[in-house]
Formats: sequence, C-alpha cells, structure tokens
Amino acid sequence: MIIRKRPLINMRTSLENIPREWLVNVEPWITRGQYLPCWLWMGEVDEQGNPFRRVKLGGKLTKRMIHRYVAKMFYEFPDEYYVPHIKECKYKNCLHPAHLFVTPTHPRWG
Repeated sequence: MIIRKRPLINMRTSLENIPREWLVNVEPWITRGQYLPCWLWMGEVDEQGNPFRRVKLGGKLTKRMIHRYVAKMFYEFPDEYYVPHIKECKYKNCLHPAHLFVTPTHPRWG
C-alpha cells in the first residue's frame, strides 16, 4: 500500500514546507533549466544513468539510490516497490518529485 506523507514540492513551495532531508541531501546536487521541466541530478550516476550517493550506514559505505530516497520523503511504501519515472520524463537523472511514481510492479513487466 502506498500512503502519501506530505505534498510534493514544486518551484512555488515555500522553504518551510520543503523536507529538510531534501535541502541537505538532494538540493545541492540539483540543477534546473529555464525551459526544462526536469530537476536534474548532477551527482554520481551508475552504469545505467541512475542517480546515487555514497553514504555511510552502520560504519559501511554503501550506495543510496536517489529516486527511492526522494520517493520515501513523500510516500510510505514497501521496500519491494519500484520508483520509475512518468513516461513523459525522458531523463534518468531527473529528481522532480512529480516525475516519479511508486508502483508494486516493474514498469517493463507490468
């Protein structure tokens, strides 16, 4: 089951309504183009172009997949769910919350 925790952010969202974890762990690596609706991740990407950050968890360095991390800021959902982009979004490194969705089935198998 997918439960919305808070409203999605957009360019008009006031600063006090933006999650602190977004401001600290995502926003510094985002770039927005004047004519591009996407919010592009400028940090590390894996071989498939998916954004990630290296974080220390339990004393061990591990990859944190940023799409899932962003989705968890706005929704509660089981770990086995997928976080793909809407089909209108063409950039794998886009982190605009409105361009991501949560689904129990893989988008290619679905």
